[in-house]
Amino acid sequence: MRLKKIVMENFKQYYGMQSITFSGANEGDERNVTVVYGENGRGKTTLYRSMLFGFYGDRFLEQDEHEDNKDSVIYLANLKALDDAAEEGKGIHVGVTIEFSHNGEQYEINRYFKAIKDQKGDIHEDIPSVKLRIIKEDGNTEYLDETKSEEISEIINSILDERVKNYFLFDGERIESLTKASKKQKENIRMGIKNLLKIDNLFLLKQALEENRKEINQELKKISTGDMLKNLQQLEETDQTIAELQEKINNQVKELQFAENQKADIDRKLKEIENQRPTLDKILSLEKTIERLEEEKKKTNQNMVDLTPSLSVLLAKDLVGDLIADLEGQRIRGEVPSEIKTELIDRLLNEMSCICGRELHIGSKEYEKLLDWKQKSNTQMYEKHAMKLFGDLKTTASHIMYNTGAISESLSNVVQIEEQLEIHTNDYELLKKNVGKVSEQDMVNNFQYRDSLMKDIARSEQQLESYEEQLEEAFKHKEILTKKQKSLDVENELQVQIKRKAEIVDKSLEALNEIIQSFESEIKVDLEAKANEIFKHLIDDGGSTNLKKIVVNDNYTLDVLDWSGRPFLANISAGQRQIISLSFITALAEVAGGSSILEIPLFMDTPFGRLSPDHRYNLVRHIPTITPQWILLVTGSEFKEDEEAKFLKETEKWGKLYILDAVSEGVTNIEEISPEELSIIKAKERVSIQ
Repeated sequence: MRLKKIVMENFKQYYGMQSITFSGANEGDERNVTVVYGENGRGKTTLYRSMLFGFYGDRFLEQDEHEDNKDSVIYLANLKALDDAAEEGKGIHVGVTIEFSHNGEQYEINRYFKAIKDQKGDIHEDIPSVKLRIIKEDGNTEYLDETKSEEISEIINSILDERVKNYFLFDGERIESLTKASKKQKENIRMGIKNLLKIDNLFLLKQALEENRKEINQELKKISTGDMLKNLQQLEETDQTIAELQEKINNQVKELQFAENQKADIDRKLKEIENQRPTLDKILSLEKTIERLEEEKKKTNQNMVDLTPSLSVLLAKDLVGDLIADLEGQRIRGEVPSEIKTELIDRLLNEMSCICGRELHIGSKEYEKLLDWKQKSNTQMYEKHAMKLFGDLKTTASHIMYNTGAISESLSNVVQIEEQLEIHTNDYELLKKNVGKVSEQDMVNNFQYRDSLMKDIARSEQQLESYEEQLEEAFKHKEILTKKQKSLDVENELQVQIKRKAEIVDKSLEALNEIIQSFESEIKVDLEAKANEIFKHLIDDGGSTNLKKIVVNDNYTLDVLDWSGRPFLANISAGQRQIISLSFITALAEVAGGSSILEIPLFMDTPFGRLSPDHRYNLVRHIPTITPQWILLVTGSEFKEDEEAKFLKETEKWGKLYILDAVSEGVTNIEEISPEELSIIKAKERVSIQ
């Protein structure tokens, strides 16, 4: 099977029509790797979700919260498209179209539905319809519409069995959980093996025989007395206890998985925050700078308001200057104040005596000179007011000069502050767009919620362990009662017949369990062989020396043996754990594909995690050789230009690169660029966090 193209219309984050054409769509294509590049929340996992919706109609992924949970409503319709349509009282068309090929035939499956947002704000999504178009090898075309949905499902399942569909998407959480000795690890491996067996009929038969055995016990109970009746009653009670414990275990497992999924989601968010720490620090710094500038702008504006009452005098600036110049001229000429005071001249005239003491005579030259000076001199009142005016004008001139400088400085400050605010605000908005809705308080809340989840997980695991111990004791008690039942003497012929039926059912169940265990053993051997083959290609030189092989234990736990054959999983590094998980989960996909080389495309969501450069190099070098197509879903922090991108280019298998661009809240556009243009994207990212 090879994917050619996927088109999403108003699906989740993808507004309008968005599409991806995959590398390796045709047999013989040298380049078979497609990289989808975007930060968390921009639609990487939605791409795989759209695949499962298109092929099978699935609304939920395996890692989603349990769909019965009231808080886990997942809408497939794009919320912005719904809002836009709701303004006009309309609904929208939501759909996924997948083009692919298999065994020389071309397929196009289209699954779609209508969605609408009512006046109350509630969202309604119709039941999806499906169409399939098949172009046969001979060129003939077959169309199947929604009336043949069951036939379409059969065709799709014959190409990719629905039971093993989840082994073709590897996410970081699943990769990490496989090497943790937990209930989730056992459940993942057990379900993986069970799904790979593809013997659903045997499990149904086993369930039917177990129900039949209970009915036989009921028949015996009706016709029995004494010890046999007592034993049958105890068997019935034990079966009821077992059923109740299994129900409790199932519920506890669901609660545990919910808590672990929530914790994994929080861990992803915290990891994203940690990866974005430089950007967050820059955002926090800009927030403080913007707050400071806003305060400065506020103070400057208030200062200008305070200056406003005295600004009217600025209108008289030129007039004041002229008056000062005129009075200054008079002062220089001695007219204001006069060179000789009026009081002195009057005294000299009254005394008819010069300053030197010589006597004056009326009509003399000196007398006439004093009279002339007296006429030219201003009055004392004029002099007083003139000098006061001169002083006031000088003060006014100083005031004008000061206020002119103050207002000019304030205006200049406002302009500079607004320019800085614009620059810093633009930088702030750009960084916020890149980092998403993340705050320090979000981080604190996430840590607190994570602590709460850790306590819930610990309690659930403890309770689960207690239930499993009780269940084990109940099975042991049932075994004792069953053996006792066989040894009890029958009371009549009817009991003989019923006991004979019970023996036949017991032998059938025993044989069936042996068959299932035999199948499981074969699958485990095959899984181990393929996992170790892949492991040898992925592990670095140091790991290959110390680590001998991966094993799947009888209790469905994964382990690795050291060079001497001893269990060594607890002692290996985080990167080595991830390589072991990748090896095992890739082996699951290979076994599911039923071939030595995968026949199904592989999706890997953030697979590099804590891998060393050697492990990353081995991964990008080996995976393209065992799968027809490799679709890598990566974030900027883990797909580095000088490591993963460089290694991938060296394989010459990298064909296409798509960037997920978050245009606005809930709206992602898919943009195709060449792998060589990644350096431009990286450069922009570096600039945005500086």
